[in-house]
Amino acid sequence: MPCISHSGVKRRAARFRALGVAFLLALCGAQSACSKPQTTEAWNLIVIALDTVRADRLGPYGYERAHTPNLDALARAGCVFENVQSPSPWTAPALISLMTSLEPGVHQVRSFPNPGVMDERVSTLAEILQRRGYDTAAFTEGGYAKPEFGLGQGFDVYPSMDGDETSHTSNLEHGSRVFANITRSIDWLAERKQRPFFLFFHSYEAHGPYRAQERFLRKLRPDYDEAEFRAHVKRVLETWNSERSLDAAGADALTRAHLQWGLASLEPAAQEEDGLRRRIGELDTQRGGGVGAKRPEHVQYARDLYDACIAHLDEQLGRLLEEVQRLGLAERTLVVVVSDHGESFDEHGVLGHGTQLHQELMRVALILRGPGVTAGRMARQVRTIDIMPTVLELLRVPMRSLTLQGHSVASIWNPESGDAALPDLPALGGNRSMTGKEDGAHSLRLDGWSLIVEESPASARLYDLRQDPLEQVDLASTQPERVERMRAVLAARLAENEHLRANLGAKARGMKLSPSAERELGRLGYVEVHGSTAPATKQ
Repeated sequence: MPCISHSGVKRRAARFRALGVAFLLALCGAQSACSKPQTTEAWNLIVIALDTVRADRLGPYGYERAHTPNLDALARAGCVFENVQSPSPWTAPALISLMTSLEPGVHQVRSFPNPGVMDERVSTLAEILQRRGYDTAAFTEGGYAKPEFGLGQGFDVYPSMDGDETSHTSNLEHGSRVFANITRSIDWLAERKQRPFFLFFHSYEAHGPYRAQERFLRKLRPDYDEAEFRAHVKRVLETWNSERSLDAAGADALTRAHLQWGLASLEPAAQEEDGLRRRIGELDTQRGGGVGAKRPEHVQYARDLYDACIAHLDEQLGRLLEEVQRLGLAERTLVVVVSDHGESFDEHGVLGHGTQLHQELMRVALILRGPGVTAGRMARQVRTIDIMPTVLELLRVPMRSLTLQGHSVASIWNPESGDAALPDLPALGGNRSMTGKEDGAHSLRLDGWSLIVEESPASARLYDLRQDPLEQVDLASTQPERVERMRAVLAARLAENEHLRANLGAKARGMKLSPSAERELGRLGYVEVHGSTAPATKQ
């Protein structure tokens, strides 16, 4: 069943066939046939970005433990894209790519922990809609979703939250922010009258530490009692502070508490915190497990917390979607729900995100509902960089003058109709860190295969996603020719990215990150620390 209906489909499809999978300067062909909308008739746009949300942990993607009734309802009324790839496993580059339809190698906001500031010559979705008379507002929850990195370009309104001005980790130092964020989004919507609007909403509710609501966690762990657990953790910390003593049961409690609230936020504050982390690691190793939060029982606890956080997030999203309906905006508002990246639960030796390019991190959720969208599911591989041109086509915004790497997928339809359809779009992924030296990795998803190439130390891994969707069996040694072919495609894509970056003149400006800020990132779990309870995580 087609997910998106639009006039001129056959003519656009012919252009897409001619373009094949070429990605540079994708102009989406048929915009000249779309009339420029009158301001009073233009459709509205809401983009909801769910940070750290795996597609396979949501009801619309078949997860049996999911408690996501609002996303389920949205999916039934809209289009669910089943195979969507993010270009990055952490927030800053992923969101910039979503808003520019450019890969991180082009817009240059990509290095962790200091991503830099996007060049103002790069156009964003907000800027394009703002120039066409849209009211624009962004409501995010701080961290690496702040406006400073380039996300702020084109937004009339982009308020901060407490602590955002001085910290990239303010979202980790406070309790849940999603209720307040939904409330201020609703308040802004209520003021919209005649002019079309673009609302960008972003939430860290599912990001670690997983501050699960007790009422949702008890659905998964009926014996959980938060007051009792907090009291136990307090006693463990008091014993450590007074005696420097910690047994296996205490280490277990602190690891769970760290996953749920963050070790640095517990009371009383731990004295000699580095020594405490080392002791926890020693005890876990003695019991035959991994270090810190990688013991199986801890990983399962993290999964339960995560699922409970998503349930709370869904509940709050219901408030926003209900308000859209109450205000009579639903019939003329395109709603896009997308996650920026996923989360790993030890599938490949990591709890968290940002350090790997496997599918649990790179495959994300995408649901569209609204004008021009019909109910259905789309199995073909697309990318989050395809969202911006898709949205612009549905909103009838010309794109001939824009430099976009994504393709509009508004013209994909069921091949059984007799018309050829756009093939799977090759998905490029990347990760770059700055830890004294610059290193990184790249991935390519193409024709059902996944290639992951590490730069330092040099390595390549190959997976058949159709037979091995969890990427457990590396076939690189048995299929060297396929590895080389995919390496060649990857190298060509990277070279084309650099050529496009040079043509745009895009260069991220430096942003000073103080030594204290870097230490804060590590303390809060944004850099993997050997022998600690901290998961390897970036925002």
